[in-house]
Amino acid sequence: MKSVWMKLIVVAQAVILLVACAGNGQIASPEQRVERGGKMPGMVKEGELYEFDKKRGLHRFVGLAYDVKALDTGQDVAEADAMSRLVQAVNQEARREVLRSVSGPEREEVGRFYSKTFAGISSAMPVSGAASRRVYWERYVREEFGQPRDFYRVWIIVEIPDEDFRRAKAQLLTEMARQARIRNDARAEALSLGALERLTAERTR
Repeated sequence: MKSVWMKLIVVAQAVILLVACAGNGQIASPEQRVERGGKMPGMVKEGELYEFDKKRGLHRFVGLAYDVKALDTGQDVAEADAMSRLVQAVNQEARREVLRSVSGPEREEVGRFYSKTFAGISSAMPVSGAASRRVYWERYVREEFGQPRDFYRVWIIVEIPDEDFRRAKAQLLTEMARQARIRNDARAEALSLGALERLTAERTR
């Protein structure tokens, strides 16, 4: 009886595995890397999406694109992903600068307000000085529906000098102060200008 149950368990596991592999009604063979574009950068190898090179004064962001059919499409997607990370980093640091002068219950309230406002402004904020410095890609093949299918995985490293990164934060804080002035929010305007003043002071040291 025990052996019968063991056989049923094995069959059930096989069925589950078959369904999982089928995905969208297809059974795909294991993927195989057949080509790569250059040497894998250290950031990609370590799985790092951001680093600050203090010696060179450079911020680096990694953008990724998985399972794309064309290499040029993958490069566009990966670059957009890296730029999105850059803008998000500017957003987070500017918000952190504002919250430095706020404590207690007000900190949570101000944090919610700035999260919404920063997101709306920074999503359309142009960032100058950023450029794609390195592209690395891999081409894979796997069999689907009995036919081989090629696809690419692409990584792009975007660099921006620290001076331009700080300038982007200053632009964001300036726009925050302007928006607060339009809304007659004196407290938000004062916090934005205070953060901008501290940032400017740090740049002149």
